[in-house]
Amino acid sequence: MKIYYFDTSVLVKLYHDESGSDEIEKIFSSESTLINISEIAVIELYSALYRLFRMKEISKDALEASSRSFEEDCKYRFVINPVDSNATGQAKEMIKRYGDKKSIRTLDAIQLSISLNNEKDVIFVSADKVLTNIAGKENLEILLVE
Repeated sequence: MKIYYFDTSVLVKLYHDESGSDEIEKIFSSESTLINISEIAVIELYSALYRLFRMKEISKDALEASSRSFEEDCKYRFVINPVDSNATGQAKEMIKRYGDKKSIRTLDAIQLSISLNNEKDVIFVSADKVLTNIAGKENLEILLVE
C-alpha cells in the first residue's frame, strides 16, 4: 500500500477541475492508497472553494456539491492528522532552517511537519515547487503535480 500526504494545493484539484486534477484523481481512486491530510488542509480547502465561488469560477451549486463530497471523503477516505505542539515546533525549526533562502509559508511549514510525522514511506504531494523542494531536503519522497 502506498501512503500519500496531500497538501491543500493538490487537495483542491480533487474538487475543482484544473491542471493536475486527473493525476490526483487517479491516486485518490486507487484502492491501494492511504491518503493523509492535515486539519489545516480541511480549513484551507473550504477557504479555497469559497474563494473560487467569490471569483465566480464555480457556481453556488458546485460549491455546495464540492463541500458535500469533501465532507464524505473526510469521513471515509482521508486520514486527518491533527495539529499539535510537536508539529508547530517542528514547523518553526523548518522555517529557521530554510527561511533565509526560501519563502516557506507558516501553514505550509506546519503541513510539511505533519507529513514528516506520518509513516516512514510517505509520498508528499504538492503543486508548490518551493514546498516540494524543501520536502525533498527533509528526505521525503515527493510528487510535484502542476
